[in-house]
Amino acid sequence: MAGQAGSAIGLTIGCIIGMFPLLLIDTEAAQMRKQHAKVDAMFRDVVTEAKTLVSAESTCLILIVDDETSTLPSHYKKRHHSYEDRHLYGKYSNESSDVQNFRMPVGRGIVSKAIVSGQVLNIEK
Repeated sequence: MAGQAGSAIGLTIGCIIGMFPLLLIDTEAAQMRKQHAKVDAMFRDVVTEAKTLVSAESTCLILIVDDETSTLPSHYKKRHHSYEDRHLYGKYSNESSDVQNFRMPVGRGIVSKAIVSGQVLNIEK
């Protein structure tokens, strides 16, 4: 009886000690890393393939993000119905196939105007 009780207690304590590191894992941070990796892969694929597809000098993909430091689209966090305090995050590929990024507040520039109005802007030379 004592041997069986000792085995049960030992097994229970071993399982608790073995599972303790799971309490220290930040699941939200792991989920955010996965989402960042998805967005980076999307940017890389779309920017490089679109450039090749249309034989363009450069291509750009722009997302609306919630804050200045974010690289995830707004719908990954929460939906907003206004563009206040939101930013544009974009990556573009130039002639040398370098992928570079930029960010700017919504409301500045021609791209922001097109996003806010929801209409295509045709800028003539």
